[in-house]
Amino acid sequence: MPEELEIWFGLWPFKSSVMPIISRTEKVVNLTFATGYTKKVLSFAPATGKVITEIISGKTTSVATKMFQL
Repeated sequence: MPEELEIWFGLWPFKSSVMPIISRTEKVVNLTFATGYTKKVLSFAPATGKVITEIISGKTTSVATKMFQL
């Protein structure tokens, strides 16, 4: 076991459904969320980048995003 000073840990922000949050908020203009990926962040990065670009650009998203909203 490593020395206590060598152990790193932190909190992961995610919803109880364990689904990431990919959406805009109506409360703050120009704020778009892409968070809450738990341990799958690297495998979802390319798809998230595409969807976030579509959301910010005002385009129709290439996948359904309702399950990823706040």
